[in-house]
Amino acid sequence: IDGDRGKGPTGTAVRTGRPSLVSDVMNDPRYASWRDLAVRTGYRSSLSAPLVHSGNVLGALTVCAFEADAFNDEEINLMSQLAGDLAYGIVSLRTAAEQKRIELELVASEKNLAEAQKIAQLGSWKYDLERDEELRSDEFFRILGVPPRKGGRANDSLFEYIHPDDRDTVREKIAETLEKRMPYDAEYRIIRPDGAVRVLHARG
Repeated sequence: IDGDRGKGPTGTAVRTGRPSLVSDVMNDPRYASWRDLAVRTGYRSSLSAPLVHSGNVLGALTVCAFEADAFNDEEINLMSQLAGDLAYGIVSLRTAAEQKRIELELVASEKNLAEAQKIAQLGSWKYDLERDEELRSDEFFRILGVPPRKGGRANDSLFEYIHPDDRDTVREKIAETLEKRMPYDAEYRIIRPDGAVRVLHARG
């Protein structure tokens, strides 16, 4: 844009953010250096409209004609509208591509997290108080001795697994966390469906 080639109609449209019209390149002193190109190509006039979205210039759309004075005000307005539509389309495609990239990275990140949890035998969970809904990681399901559920939504209560002698202690820890805004830190036993007893250390 800052070089000689960038000083032509397209570069001017990008720099200024406004349409750049060359009615006759052979008689326009602004583009004297472009006359040789005009002679070789046969182009006499051109119209460049910037591709603008949210105040940012993405590029420019340029149309050339073999005759001079080929573009009137109506065509300039139409070209500007077309450039605006193209800019919107480009941004939409970029947004969709970026969203897809983020989704793929998220999937990869979740796989890495699941693998790390499996190796460390460390499960994670999230409880939504307003919805009364608990989400568990695959490894936490395995720690409880049950198959992972798609989406991680629990269809049972964790208290069904907690040893009866430890349930009151866990309830007190939860109440303390909610009422005093203190970190949740509890150690308790669970009884898995196969009867095996495991000791869990939970933090939240």
